[in-house]
Amino acid sequence: MRLALGGVFSIVVVLWAAPAWSQYEALQDAQEKIVRMNRAVLDDVENLEWDRAKKTLLDALVLGKKSGLDTHPLMARTYVHLGVVYIMGFRNRERAMSAFRRAFEIQPDIRMTPNLATTADVSVAFAEAGRQPLQLSRRATRAGGFAEPELPEHINALDCFVAEATRVDEAVPARCAVAPGLPVTKVFLLYREPARDRFTEVEMKRTAKGWFQGRIPERVIYGRSVQYYVEARDAAGRSIVKNGQEDSPNILVVVHR
Repeated sequence: MRLALGGVFSIVVVLWAAPAWSQYEALQDAQEKIVRMNRAVLDDVENLEWDRAKKTLLDALVLGKKSGLDTHPLMARTYVHLGVVYIMGFRNRERAMSAFRRAFEIQPDIRMTPNLATTADVSVAFAEAGRQPLQLSRRATRAGGFAEPELPEHINALDCFVAEATRVDEAVPARCAVAPGLPVTKVFLLYREPARDRFTEVEMKRTAKGWFQGRIPERVIYGRSVQYYVEARDAAGRSIVKNGQEDSPNILVVVHR
């Protein structure tokens, strides 16, 4: 009888351990793949293959989120590389700053990859992001709120900070800063959900510190991606500056659990 019970216990242990080991192997595989993707990006940067580098990094972020690696140092490194690609390849400082800040949120002591700190633009943006982290808590993000920092020291024209990806059915906060001197009185967030042809327009609210903030609601976060752009207007309603365009919008990747 003891032998029989011992055998049953052994079987139970094996059955319990198998799924856990399988999950561990899947996690290890995901980490190794993200490492390989980041190494490939370093080659793409050297060869000025910016579009391919950006796609690889966004795919790595999606893989990391699906694998539960949201706060893993590998994700921080991936965001650093994405910021470099945005600055060097696309001259998009606001998107780069958003990526750098996310990297510092995950790993506050992260440093620039040595062979990528080759331009002043990269070094300055990275240092500025380190001084002014976004510090968005998960609770604040889901509620559409913000742990609000001071305005950036340098604003190109209309700099916006929005996540690169989000899980399905989760609202996405957006924060924008307008360069001093522009005759802007209102800022609008325009988003298009996957099943619609037209953009929905929502006015962003100005905060005490001078940010314009809003959010893309959870009800439109489905499908593969959501398109959006931001437009700043003067008192007469004329468009002054945009971040993204209707015919070339920004893309928010939707990650399904």
